[in-house]
Amino acid sequence: MIEKEDFVENISKINMDGIELIYVLIYMYAEQNKDNADPNKVPYNGYKDVNEDGTNTFSWVFTQFPIKLRRLLSLFVNIHLEKQKEEQTRSVQTF
Repeated sequence: MIEKEDFVENISKINMDGIELIYVLIYMYAEQNKDNADPNKVPYNGYKDVNEDGTNTFSWVFTQFPIKLRRLLSLFVNIHLEKQKEEQTRSVQTF
């Protein structure tokens, strides 16, 4: 399960923009593949917690995702991390 381990390790490095895009990818994948019959439920047996400040936190078990979605998310996380590094390098170079 190297893919899962890499994903779990790398997702902790993702900025908030990336986290929001992951959320959108999961929901759009479920909608496109008709994997979520009830739009009020979090797809793929995910959990929704409401924080004290009124924001929501979502969590999933990686192995509950379809294999294609796992690969898509892993690829997205890797690409997003590369873009984050490029942006950090660019911002350091401008100073």
